[in-house]
Amino acid sequence: MSLGWATNRIWLVVALGVWGIAILVVSALFVADPVARTVTHLYHDASAQWASGAALYKGPAGMNYLPHFALIFAPFHALPAPLGDLLWRLLSTALVVWGIWRVARQVWGSEVMLAFPWVLLLALPLSLAPMRYGQANGILAGLMLLGTASLMEAKWGSAAAWIALAIVVKPIALVFALVVALSYPKVRSRLFAAAVVVVLAPFAFGGVDYVLSQYSAALANLSACAGVTEHRFADFQGIVRTLGVEIASPWSLVIRVAALVAVAGAAWTTVRSMTEPTRGLWALTLTVVFLMLFNPMNESNSYAIFAPVIALWAVRFLPIPERAPLGWTLTAIVLAMGLLPEPLRPLFGNSFSLFFSPLMAIVFLVLLLRNRATA
Repeated sequence: MSLGWATNRIWLVVALGVWGIAILVVSALFVADPVARTVTHLYHDASAQWASGAALYKGPAGMNYLPHFALIFAPFHALPAPLGDLLWRLLSTALVVWGIWRVARQVWGSEVMLAFPWVLLLALPLSLAPMRYGQANGILAGLMLLGTASLMEAKWGSAAAWIALAIVVKPIALVFALVVALSYPKVRSRLFAAAVVVVLAPFAFGGVDYVLSQYSAALANLSACAGVTEHRFADFQGIVRTLGVEIASPWSLVIRVAALVAVAGAAWTTVRSMTEPTRGLWALTLTVVFLMLFNPMNESNSYAIFAPVIALWAVRFLPIPERAPLGWTLTAIVLAMGLLPEPLRPLFGNSFSLFFSPLMAIVFLVLLLRNRATA
């Protein structure tokens, strides 16, 4: 065994150990007070309502996912408390770590052990929120990473399956499906087949009238979510609202649609012609940055989806002498996003992360675009 391999293995143990300690602490906090700082009660309610044939949706303050979510959470709902909630958090963590590993293996190949521990460590601070709150953002981040890895491996069927699962978990993953369909022509037929399965799946678990009514309610609920104007979201409106400005809903919608068109155009004209692993990284990056800036209900905790992406880019740049300053800049950004909001909360409340996180997402994208030739 070479000294280099031994050192790399030590850092892997350290990184996995830090993640393990984090999930143990989060689990202990949850067990000590199962009703504090958690959103899984909404998921339990949805699964119970599906089982009883009741309405799933109560407006933006309730469950804001597709009806399928009530079904995929049902096994966790069926377990005794707090076991189901703990396993849900463990699944979230495992998917993120596995997703980072699979993407890192495609990016670094035989040198993956040099990079993987550092990506894990950089991504952790921003990834803690889904562990603590039990949010679906960690599950979504893991599924999108796994889908990206399958795309890099040209495994079109498994890529479509991961993307379909991501949509089932959170419908905002439809943006990822769009970007992938435009960037990867060979996956389109599999995505279409997966979409058919997703649409039909709930009918296997409920009556036709009930499923159709919940589909209709889901569309109405998503429309209501798009119109929320409270200053508690960390999209581009979070920046301007912190400054005391409000962009009217019609113009806000125009900006979001224009951004989606721009992302779709970039996927079609630029990303599609790239080679792997850069193509996969850019497809994921465009999707995630769009979701952080233009999802009208993007919360500060949603930046857990952003964490693995910026961490991957940072570690990719660090060993390149002419790009090391960029790598260190991205490292500073992801650590600041994860570590600053809590100590600054007594001074700024949640306003700091509502402003700082989307601003850093913009800075990240600008830096990548400026260095696109070597990204």
